[in-house]
Amino acid sequence: MIQFRPVIILTLFLLNINLGKAQDKLIFRSTSDTLLVKVVEVGTEKITYKLWPVSDDFPLIEERTSRLKKIIFSNGQQMKFYEDGFSDPGNYANQRKMAIKIAPFGLLVAQTGISFEKSIKPGRSYEYSIHGIGLGLSRELFGNPSGITLKSGYKFINTPDYYIDGMRYMHILKGSYIKPEVIGTYYQILNDNYIGLAGMLNFGKQWVFDDAMCVDLYAGVGLGYKNTLSDNNSNSVLSDEGVVIPYGFVYVPSFDYNGFNPGVRMCFSFGLRLGYLLKNSK
Repeated sequence: MIQFRPVIILTLFLLNINLGKAQDKLIFRSTSDTLLVKVVEVGTEKITYKLWPVSDDFPLIEERTSRLKKIIFSNGQQMKFYEDGFSDPGNYANQRKMAIKIAPFGLLVAQTGISFEKSIKPGRSYEYSIHGIGLGLSRELFGNPSGITLKSGYKFINTPDYYIDGMRYMHILKGSYIKPEVIGTYYQILNDNYIGLAGMLNFGKQWVFDDAMCVDLYAGVGLGYKNTLSDNNSNSVLSDEGVVIPYGFVYVPSFDYNGFNPGVRMCFSFGLRLGYLLKNSK
């Protein structure tokens, strides 16, 4: 029997290695602790497992997936979990995540604006806008302006103060939000050339209908700088789109009708955008 001892020892050694590899690992969110287990079942809200090493005498244990950061299975595959349903991109996999919007009232003050919004992840999206100054109605009324305005913003979409299992956004682009925004513009009006810069903090709410249409209503406050590139000065006031015209949705209240006053001033904004949700790119 002595000659079989090395074989027996080697067999037991290999068996211990296989048993060691058969264990699963639970990584907890709050402490990052690792628990050795054997996962029995994974559900949408809970998982069921037994403590390692597995014994028939051990009871089944349940744990909420919201408390787990991830599971590392014995074969090396990993399953990650999100803290709540709002943060899980899988809940919005079939929703459209991009929208193109227009500002209909801008057409009334000789401005045509188009915005593009794209969701980055639940609760976050970016938005870019381009506005053609002088494209729209009442162009002559505002001194035949021409130029371009560029806007770039980042949305933080609100989540509730409390969380109940199963809660999530009705739509990934829907909800109240705060949006920091940077505005830059160059335009010409009454034979004078101007530049303008502004930093805004917008507060708004966006509604989404049938995963196809959206309505975006907002108001904001910030600081703006305007200056002239010409010797002649026109009577004007900073508008919503970062341009200088007599009327608009965003403006600087401290202006001088007797001439252009350069410098940094308080800006205020409000507006309405109507949009269409684009199909997700493959």
